[in-house]
Amino acid sequence: LIKAVENEHEEIFKLLLEANISVDVSSVTGDTALHKAAETGNFHIAKLLVAHGGERNAINNFGMTPAQLAVKGGHLAAFQATAIHLAADSGDTTILRTLLDTDHSLLNNRNKKGKPALAMAALRGYVGAVDILLQFQADTEISDNNGATPLSLAQGRNHVDVAKVLLQNGANVEARSSYGANPLNRASARGQLRFVKLLLEHNVDIEASDTTGFNALLSAARSGHSNIVEILLKIGANIQATEKQGWTALGLASLEGHLEVVARLVQH
Repeated sequence: LIKAVENEHEEIFKLLLEANISVDVSSVTGDTALHKAAETGNFHIAKLLVAHGGERNAINNFGMTPAQLAVKGGHLAAFQATAIHLAADSGDTTILRTLLDTDHSLLNNRNKKGKPALAMAALRGYVGAVDILLQFQADTEISDNNGATPLSLAQGRNHVDVAKVLLQNGANVEARSSYGANPLNRASARGQLRFVKLLLEHNVDIEASDTTGFNALLSAARSGHSNIVEILLKIGANIQATEKQGWTALGLASLEGHLEVVARLVQH
């Protein structure tokens, strides 16, 4: 496969892909086929390799990733759209800055899942990469094919430090998921205490509910996160709020057998 890429034998390359040959096999120098595509500026082949699961952050024996080889080889014109996603996915701030200094229009370029570089860096938890992208005025509200914003993606992986940077740069604390949940609702359901505290510092709506009527308190109570329930109650969450089937926080906690949550709700 590597030789097919090196020698630009595209038909052979495609036959090997169809035969499900490993795309991440490496040479004696640690180079994968994606390294070679990047090094030679073969953007089309690089896209096919990534689509077939090629490891975008693979490091060869010289400590180089595919994105770094693309820049080193001077193939930005052919490779930059993929390179910025590779760089964001690996948290490579040097490559990100080089690419954006060369072509600022790459900033909100999307991959096949609709994710721009900022979304990928947020998903991976790379604070430095997120910061660089925001310095170049990346759009904090751009959503991927699933409707997820960078803040939503950071919340999904509990990357609190990334979320802090995004919020400091104007990210919408009320960004809703495809089912209408805001970040506080989702963080409460998952027991992400630090994330909940951060969102509350940014005046998130504690009563916002999703399409099923669940708000943060109801979500935390159902999932058994008593520490989050306590925080929400202290700042005035409506203990009588119900979801669409009429369940209160106390009812949900009782149903699920969360004794500590029940105790805190009864004491309130």
